[in-house]
Amino acid sequence: MNSYRMIANNNSRRIHSTDHVRLKGVTAGISLPREWANAIRVHQLRVYFTGHNLWTLAAHDDYDPETPADGRMWYNTPPLKSYSIGININF
Repeated sequence: MNSYRMIANNNSRRIHSTDHVRLKGVTAGISLPREWANAIRVHQLRVYFTGHNLWTLAAHDDYDPETPADGRMWYNTPPLKSYSIGININF
């Protein structure tokens, strides 16, 4: 392999910024006041929502902007969004 071909393949034309803003994890919940909980014969009642990878703002939508340690991007799919809701009841 000639040295010109090796040098020609090592360039920076595909290097770009991976600056981004991501809302990665959120949990929000609310507990019923004691009077309301006592009215339905429970000690405590809490409803909550949890979400992961909810929002990402980046210049390129084609891949996950969080580059791996070696800096190579292989156009992997972005992390999946996940949502969960729940109820905690203490009797």
